[in-house]
Amino acid sequence: MDSHGTSYGECEERDSKVDCCRLSSHMGGDRLSDYEDYLKLKSRVEILQHSQRHLLGEEIAGMGVDELEQLQHQVDTSLRQIRSTKLEERDGAHNQSILGASSSVERSQQSNIINNSNNRARVLIK
Repeated sequence: MDSHGTSYGECEERDSKVDCCRLSSHMGGDRLSDYEDYLKLKSRVEILQHSQRHLLGEEIAGMGVDELEQLQHQVDTSLRQIRSTKLEERDGAHNQSILGASSSVERSQQSNIINNSNNRARVLIK
């Protein structure tokens, strides 16, 4: 927020609209549309870079309480997602390990059944 209570994104959007209005009389429709898209993307990149600096702990001295609480909420949400993803990965690996051990036991049991059948057949033949 600046000293007038306007957010960074609002300033960028306002400036982009002013630039578009100035250029609209000098450019064709397609070029103007491309330029508008460029300005929107440029503004979005700048907003994301600004947010990234905040998330990295840079430039937070000038933030208000509301912005700091919002940043804290974003960090908490990101941490929950990371923890959830890690738990899912760990549980998935653990489940694969159990499935692998289970199929190994099943193969061993089948092998034992076949061996027992063969041994019975030998005993009956003698």
